[in-house]
Amino acid sequence: MSPAHPGPPDLFNIPVSVTPNPERVYLQRGEFVRALQASTTSPPGHGFGTSDDRPYYSVSPLPGLRLIGLYTDDVPFALVRFPYDQGCISAGQLDWFRGELEAATNRGELVIVATHHPSSRLEVLYGSTVARLNFARC
Repeated sequence: MSPAHPGPPDLFNIPVSVTPNPERVYLQRGEFVRALQASTTSPPGHGFGTSDDRPYYSVSPLPGLRLIGLYTDDVPFALVRFPYDQGCISAGQLDWFRGELEAATNRGELVIVATHHPSSRLEVLYGSTVARLNFARC
């Protein structure tokens, strides 16, 4: 699967294993944010500010447009080897998000919200505070 060919493989195609690469490593959330902040590719910082390792951001790529990237992989109740396939954001991030939406509305900006998980998959069962939010009000 790839962005060019999303979805499951064709019925008769056998998935290809990923070639091991000793330079490939897992990054902690802060390490990932700092790597994007230090990247020389555009846009600078990829939307992340330089003041902290917060894994969500708000940026205006064009006048009148606001792009808000939410971190939906938050797991407040991490259990070892428990598969988390639903999205989750914290109460702190939700408060920040509401503030960003209000500020963008006051500036008359069109808002695009980017997440890894669809909003319908932000489940209270997994600790997400967003499931309690009525997205129609946003």
